[in-house]
Amino acid sequence: MFSGQMITEDQRGKHGKHAKIDDKIKDGARAHINSIPRIPSHYCRAGSSREYIEVGKSLADLHRDYVDTCKKNNEAFVNYMMYSRIFNHEFNVSFFIPKKDQCDLCVEYSNSKPEEKLKLKLDVKIT
Repeated sequence: MFSGQMITEDQRGKHGKHAKIDDKIKDGARAHINSIPRIPSHYCRAGSSREYIEVGKSLADLHRDYVDTCKKNNEAFVNYMMYSRIFNHEFNVSFFIPKKDQCDLCVEYSNSKPEEKLKLKLDVKIT
């Protein structure tokens, strides 16, 4: 150590304020997420409060739709990271329907051979 010199405090993590996103812009993202049609959990998970979004959409697809809507309306929008943070931390929503939630007939159909699928289709049409 040098004599007569003070050691300065470590400055890591002590930088200026971060840019804050306006709550109105975040509310727009929340409104978009709330507008997405959901499928409630059923069968063996009937007690769960989690809701599911139909298969075929990803978070990136939802964000892209949100950005397109905002651009059409000349509104500001949040970036993908903020949209993802809002989606994952403020909503109890998932993108897939768990296999446990499928009925026995659907599971039997998806696991059957092509000949058996035809027979199952005919059986369902008859009943």
